[in-house]
Amino acid sequence: MNKLNYESNIKDLFLEKFEKLSLKVEQLTNEISQLKNKLDKSNKISRTFGLKALRNSSNLEFAKDVFG
Repeated sequence: MNKLNYESNIKDLFLEKFEKLSLKVEQLTNEISQLKNKLDKSNKISRTFGLKALRNSSNLEFAKDVFG
């Protein structure tokens, strides 16, 4: 009976730890998804800004002198 009780306690402890670990993995997955979305938005803004800056830029005059 004592051995059965011991195994039951180990099983309960394992399940408790596994549930906590599963919850932590789920939380980290959500955090990673949120960070990825923020990064994607930031990259989109950076690309848009970069393209607008290129469209609005003018040729550098000194480059003609250097490269002919």
